[in-house]
Amino acid sequence: MFEFCEKNIRGIRFVYITASQVTETKSFLKTRFLNAFTISGSRNFNQFDPLDNLRIATKRCSEDDEIALIHNFGSNAIEAEIDVLPFKHACCMYEHLWWIGMMQDIKREEADIAVKFMHPHGPSASFKWPSRDAAFPMYHLQILVEHTIYQKAMSIK
Repeated sequence: MFEFCEKNIRGIRFVYITASQVTETKSFLKTRFLNAFTISGSRNFNQFDPLDNLRIATKRCSEDDEIALIHNFGSNAIEAEIDVLPFKHACCMYEHLWWIGMMQDIKREEADIAVKFMHPHGPSASFKWPSRDAAFPMYHLQILVEHTIYQKAMSIK
C-alpha cells in the first residue's frame, strides 16, 4: 500500500511505519498514562497551557484573562499540610480577595471544600454570615483561623 501511494499520489509525503513501531509506541503511551496523575484542584478547569517542561498554567475557561493556577510538576518543595476539618474557620484567597469562612464539607478526592464565607471580603472591621455557601478548590485555602467567643459576639484573631 505504501509503495502504491508513493508512486501514484503526488504532492503528499508518505511515511512508512512498521507494526513493531506501532506496538512500541502503544506500549510507551500506555506506560505514560498509567504513571500520570491529575492536578489537584483543577477538576472544573477547561484550559491547560504548558509554560515549560515542568509547569502548566490552568484557567477555568478558555475566555478567562487570568490564570487560576500554575502547577509545577518538578517541585520538590514540601508544602505544609493544613488540617482541614468541617466547622473550622479558615482564611482563603479567592479571585485575588481575602475571605474568612467556615468549612462545611470536604471532598478530598476532588480537592474541593464547601465553605460558608463571611461578608464582606477582607480587610474589614466586621463580618457577617451570608445566606448561601460556596465551594472552591483546596489550593485557595491559606490558613486556619482561631476564634474566641465573647458572650454573644465572635472575635476573629
